[in-house]
Amino acid sequence: MFQVIDEKKKQLNAKCPLPAYTLRSLKEKLLLEWTYHSNAIEQKISAAFPFKISDLVGVRR
Repeated sequence: MFQVIDEKKKQLNAKCPLPAYTLRSLKEKLLLEWTYHSNAIEQKISAAFPFKISDLVGVRR
């Protein structure tokens, strides 16, 4: 596994510095994926713990 990672790292380093448009598209892709996964985690947590934040902190109306 680490051999594959090392090889991919060598390939990436051979292409450095990356063009600005490539860096921009990589950043957009990562942000989109991180947002997707963050939302999925949040939904799983809210499904596992179906209480309101106000119940957690003791705020009553």
